[in-house]
Amino acid sequence: MGDSHTWVFRGRGVVYSPGPITARNFTSENNSYKQDLDSVFNAMAKSGDSLVLCVGEVDMRAHYWRDFPVFYARGVSIEQFIMNNVAKLYDAIQLTLNTYGFDSFVLWGAPAASIEGKLYNKDLPFVGSTTTRNILIHLFNLSFIKCMLSNPKFHKMGFSTLFYNMIDAQVNSTTNFVTDGVHLDEKLYGNVIWEIVSQIISNRSEMVNEKIALGALFDQLKDHSYRPVLKNFTAVERDSLFDTWILLDDASMNLPYDRKISISTAEIKGDFIFVRSDSMNQIEKSEIKQLALEIQ
Repeated sequence: MGDSHTWVFRGRGVVYSPGPITARNFTSENNSYKQDLDSVFNAMAKSGDSLVLCVGEVDMRAHYWRDFPVFYARGVSIEQFIMNNVAKLYDAIQLTLNTYGFDSFVLWGAPAASIEGKLYNKDLPFVGSTTTRNILIHLFNLSFIKCMLSNPKFHKMGFSTLFYNMIDAQVNSTTNFVTDGVHLDEKLYGNVIWEIVSQIISNRSEMVNEKIALGALFDQLKDHSYRPVLKNFTAVERDSLFDTWILLDDASMNLPYDRKISISTAEIKGDFIFVRSDSMNQIEKSEIKQLALEIQ
């Protein structure tokens, strides 16, 4: 159940995808999907099905980097921002499992972001560079696992992802495993099913920490800290086409923008505007002088 990443499971069980449902939708009492979700969960739980949930990818690709700088200006770190959002999701999932009586649950993690150079699709917008989005995905995964470890006896819950097979130690995507910049190549569907089934089986174990094994790369990255930085925008690969925050230091360009914020921290100071990719593409690359906000 979940967003369009449920396509992986078509023909392999009951699949319900109400649309681009986000983690924020799932945690909100007033979300437009609530009535439909109630009926779907009731039917699935009565049949004894395990629940595989696909949410979070839309948040990380299109929302978190657009929203985070507002919180950063108030002193919130990127780790805190992601954990605050994931903790709400974890609580909502735990409530769902208890309410409907599911015996087993797996959160299916988002794939790695598309490699730079993938054409921008305004219907599937990218907010932030490939590396920035991959860091957000990693922090989301890490935060969810920390929530699981905080309640080790609640052993109905599992987490599975192919993400760490798709990136390197610098959190760069290694290969384009996605066909449209977002969705996994169908050739990988078999791998996904195997990972999910393995997690459902391991959910029979009594302690959560026995079943969290995402590989050496996850272990290498899990203690790394990240921070916003400024990068010369001409050094960011513009062929990838993504929306981002740009330092407003050249008013003559008159770029149309959606949001404007002021940041004054020990690391970064200045006024920033959130600019859409299609706006930036109207300008020659050589004219883009601003510094862009990224994570490293």
